[in-house]
Amino acid sequence: MVKWVLAGAAFAALLAGRATAADLVVPRQAAPVVAPLGWNGFYLGVNAGATWASVSDITIATYPVTTSGGMFVTDANPAAVSANGVLAPGRRAFFLGGGQAGYNWQFGSFVAGIETDLSGVLGRNRGSVTSATGVAFVGPGSGASGTPDITTFTASHGLDWLGTLRARFGYLGSPTMLAYVTGGLAYGSVSASAGFTTVNAAYPAIGLTGLWGASNFFSVVHPGWTLGGGIEWMFAPGWSAKAEYLFYDLGAVTTEIGTSGASAAGSLLFINASTVSTRYSGNVLRLGLNYQLGSLPPFPRF
Repeated sequence: MVKWVLAGAAFAALLAGRATAADLVVPRQAAPVVAPLGWNGFYLGVNAGATWASVSDITIATYPVTTSGGMFVTDANPAAVSANGVLAPGRRAFFLGGGQAGYNWQFGSFVAGIETDLSGVLGRNRGSVTSATGVAFVGPGSGASGTPDITTFTASHGLDWLGTLRARFGYLGSPTMLAYVTGGLAYGSVSASAGFTTVNAAYPAIGLTGLWGASNFFSVVHPGWTLGGGIEWMFAPGWSAKAEYLFYDLGAVTTEIGTSGASAAGSLLFINASTVSTRYSGNVLRLGLNYQLGSLPPFPRF
């Protein structure tokens, strides 16, 4: 009888010990939920890089408008010939930076989207040149027949800011790496300044002004097109970095510089008109950072 009592007590103690041990077990914590990678939805970002012109020539053209006393051949035309020039300031690179926004749709391994961006540009292309191609035959008896007109040009042009509205289409080489092509509308604020002065050393000796010229400045928003491509890497859920190249062409702009001419006793002997022309096209190479905001909200059900 005593043996059965002792055996029962031992069994009860064993059960109590197991229950106590079970109470001491620390529950396992659930693994953190990581948001899945995806490309759908709105995004905002910033970008910075460089831009340089593909064409940098600035053309100044001058032609006679009116003359007095048959001075077209002797004075007006040589002055016009002298005041024609092409300046090539070079293709320096300038800083460009701004922001972008867009929306992506993902279809398996393909991503289509639309993006708009606006960037400011720092810097201008400037140049100067001297021309002595025109020869003014200032008339017999002056003792200076064949004295040349010497014209000095100065000009600059620049892209003050650039914006685009583009479609994008890309392929996912992996869930986090997108290679894409892009193209669409480009527009920008373009500006230029141009001027010249012409000197003829023989003119003052015969009572004419020996110095004349014209100058002007313009700024206008001009539309065009752009085409390019890039690579975008989603390095964390919602965050991506990109490297992008664009070629843009905003077209050519021609504007009046003004009129110029020599005078005697306050009266103009000839009047020449001048224009400046330049083309605004170039290249953009930049880096960007995007943050995804999410997809469009669902349509409400009624």
